[in-house]
Amino acid sequence: MTKKDPRRFYVYAYLRSNDSEHGKRLTPYYIGKGARDRATSKQRTVPKPSDPSFIVYIQEGMTEQDAFRLEQYCIALYGRIDKGTGILRNLSDGGDGPSGTIVSEARRQQIAESSRGRTHPPEVRRKIGDAQMGSKNHMWGKAVSQETREKISAANKGLRRSEKSRQNIAKGKCKYKCVLVSPTGQVHQVDNFYQFCLEHKLHRTLMLQLLRGERDHYKAWTVESVEILR
Repeated sequence: MTKKDPRRFYVYAYLRSNDSEHGKRLTPYYIGKGARDRATSKQRTVPKPSDPSFIVYIQEGMTEQDAFRLEQYCIALYGRIDKGTGILRNLSDGGDGPSGTIVSEARRQQIAESSRGRTHPPEVRRKIGDAQMGSKNHMWGKAVSQETREKISAANKGLRRSEKSRQNIAKGKCKYKCVLVSPTGQVHQVDNFYQFCLEHKLHRTLMLQLLRGERDHYKAWTVESVEILR
């Protein structure tokens, strides 16, 4: 395996091709940090110049941390339009992560619209669930405060759920009597499904998928039989 060059990073700028209300021609409208073809990529929040000659590499051959620092310096030097401090269209102060990002209400709605109705295939949903199971979950071992409980309750008051949502909630309230087989082959007669999951540290939602036939196994546990008690 070829080792990546630690000094493969650079800081670049997109220059204006014409005068605008935010800056004169040849002034930067965006500062970025990248590697490889980052500066010329089409997958950008801010459009790149149509003429490559308006893409300027401020400094190349840098480590990532040095590139982050220079990016932050340049953004602070020219200032941001959204903060009223300068001429750049950057939405963050640069550096590692989205620190300082300001997301407009229009952008929030655009993100919500693009995500609405999008579903992941079953295999992806299983991987997401496994990745958030047990101690991997950010809420593992944390108690929900009474204040948070009250906020959740208030937010759900008067909420009208879809028929599909009500059916899913009804399924979740079902009581199950089942026979489960452990990874070692031990057979368990289970009368209290929820208590069983708690005692064996099993993710309840993923185990429910197992009972409903939505997955063949979970952590090598399998179902021999299941009965739904209304």
